[in-house]
Amino acid sequence: MKRVVILALLLAVAGLMIPVINLAVGGPKGTALTKAPPQDAAAARVASLLEGPCANCHVEGVDAPWYAHLPIASGLIAQDKDTGLAWLELQDALKGN
Repeated sequence: MKRVVILALLLAVAGLMIPVINLAVGGPKGTALTKAPPQDAAAARVASLLEGPCANCHVEGVDAPWYAHLPIASGLIAQDKDTGLAWLELQDALKGN
């Protein structure tokens, strides 16, 4: 019983480390938002600010984070990305399309 509790605690800590690691690694860089920035200077600034925290789900062609290949996370993250792109595609929104 003691081993089960310890194992459960270790799994919980490992699961909670994923968001912390994601913060340390940072978001995507060099996406379509900043490779071809909008002509408007203000929109280009907004694009650079939104790239890290938002590009995973709101820019087409961005690779998923490393943990997106884990068994349970893969389906959830794919669904979140599809939903995010359906609601808002940042590159189109910042170009005014």
